[in-house]
Amino acid sequence: MFNYFKEYTAFCKSFILAILLISPSAFARINQIETTRMMSTAGSGVGSVLMDEASILNPASLAFFNLSSIYFQKGSSNTTSDSVGNSKADADQTSFIASDSSGSLSGSIGYFKQSNNLNEQRKTWSFAAASPLGKSSSFGMSYQMQTEVLQVPGGIEEKKYKMSNAGFFHAINQNFSFGLLATDIFGNKTNNSKAFLGMQYVYDNMMSFMLDVGSIYKEDLAKNSIIKAAVQIKFFNDFYLRFGAKEDKSERLRGNGIGVGWVQPKLVIDLALSNNKFQTEAASDSEKVSSFSLAYKF
Repeated sequence: MFNYFKEYTAFCKSFILAILLISPSAFARINQIETTRMMSTAGSGVGSVLMDEASILNPASLAFFNLSSIYFQKGSSNTTSDSVGNSKADADQTSFIASDSSGSLSGSIGYFKQSNNLNEQRKTWSFAAASPLGKSSSFGMSYQMQTEVLQVPGGIEEKKYKMSNAGFFHAINQNFSFGLLATDIFGNKTNNSKAFLGMQYVYDNMMSFMLDVGSIYKEDLAKNSIIKAAVQIKFFNDFYLRFGAKEDKSERLRGNGIGVGWVQPKLVIDLALSNNKFQTEAASDSEKVSSFSLAYKF
């Protein structure tokens, strides 16, 4: 009986150790890069005219500005997983974006650093350029160089990716616009080649409705569908309240966000909170994110 107990105990220890080696990448995931505004709208905005988001969302919208911008963002998140006794992990993100649209060709450069307390991190350099196609249309391209250091069974693994994205934007009138976006068009990163159609409708210059739909276009579209929806409400002339929700079957993710923005001619401040839930075959992970950003326009 004693020998049996010793064998059982050894088996349990080995099993728990294996789970601990596998679980970090499950619950301490490093998510897609998002600005503070994107977090509040659940990542939507492919059909919106956005400047600071252009280098990581739809680069085509960059062509509709006639100014320059310096953007700084700081965010943090806490993830809880039921895979190993309600394990917890903390992560943070720091972002810098510089954009210039004062000439005939608009461009931006961004640097994004994401890390967590499991010594995992992702560093991304992003470059974007856009040019108008007539008075109401534009086309843009972005290029990202990404380095990831992730926990894998047996140790640490480093991977590098180079990804190209293409975007198109068209304003039908002052109230309705749409955009098209293709990410990682050469398929350098697994399950990252996605196509999106985004739309935005503005009602009475007070409310904006956003809807993005997409999927991994190299896989089954229905099984990997992505839908994001948001509303933005203007109040007190220079404040904007935003709500968003999303379902991403490609990442088994559901989430929502809320945020507020204070917009001045030269200064923009955004605050956002978001909640995400990742459902895998082995575990359910819940993530809470907070983010602050400051942009100076000149």
